[in-house]
Amino acid sequence: MTIKLAESLRNKDLRTAGLLMNINHRLLSAIGVSTPKVDMIVNTAVKKGAYGAKLTGAGGGGSIIALVEENKLEKVKSSLEKKIKKIFISSIVEDGVKTI
Repeated sequence: MTIKLAESLRNKDLRTAGLLMNINHRLLSAIGVSTPKVDMIVNTAVKKGAYGAKLTGAGGGGSIIALVEENKLEKVKSSLEKKIKKIFISSIVEDGVKTI
């Protein structure tokens, strides 16, 4: 699934990437890694326009990542701000992480 997601992002196929994120989150939730609050935050992001969202990190900690097109970013962000403390906005870049 990770390889398919990477290919989707490389090909700018956000619909497929979002679908894969949603599937992955549901699988993680089914095995008990998620929490009801994390599930609610993921569902809110998707309902407000994210292509997909999933928990990130070790699970249970309340962190998610959502794939949102720029024109829907404000709507998703404002909906999430009512439910969570911090939101970090990032973008997909071709080069990935570089160190100096």
